[in-house]
Amino acid sequence: MKKSILRASAAWHVVAVLGAGVATMVAAPASAQDYTSGAVTGTVKNPSGAPVSGASVTLTSQAQGLTRSFVTGPNGTFTASGVSPGLYNLSVTASGYSRSEDVITVTAATSSTVTVGLVTQSTNADIVVTGRARQAQTQAATGLNIDVAAVTANIAVPRNLTGLVLLAPTTQRGSTFFGDVPAIGGGSVAENAYYINGLNITNPDTYIGSARVPFV
Repeated sequence: MKKSILRASAAWHVVAVLGAGVATMVAAPASAQDYTSGAVTGTVKNPSGAPVSGASVTLTSQAQGLTRSFVTGPNGTFTASGVSPGLYNLSVTASGYSRSEDVITVTAATSSTVTVGLVTQSTNADIVVTGRARQAQTQAATGLNIDVAAVTANIAVPRNLTGLVLLAPTTQRGSTFFGDVPAIGGGSVAENAYYINGLNITNPDTYIGSARVPFV
């Protein structure tokens, strides 16, 4: 009963998403918001910079093979929400233009902005996708996206999840009585949640720390 009360009264949660060498930690009020997926907002333009409406856009997950298709509106834009983190093949086709293909990265709790510049079929030029590095938080949260490989190569941090979480604002070490588990936003160590590629791996017994996958 004590554990149920603790869990139900959680005011803050920590979400740790680990995948493709990137760790994402987000602190936010406990609610029905989704911190395990990202979004892609794109604009398709012609060689003169004018928007291309009616263009067919396809996103294909390299990890899962799932495909989602969109058609650009009058402003040449498309929006994909609820996209699982990872690498995606982006393909854009439109009548009178050469096919554009590239790879984009989708990160949890962020929106990636993509600008696709099409060239006419008679034009012998490279097709360039720009704007992939521009990302914005999609949730009203305090958090930090971490490139694990870059951080561990340049900063002396413990090689564990707690060491990475403590790089984010509003975080601090929790009571050592519960082990090496971080606290965030003034919450207790039992008010954290841990995810790997959308799978909740929070310890189901104590709600303190994460459990191994598969559960045993």
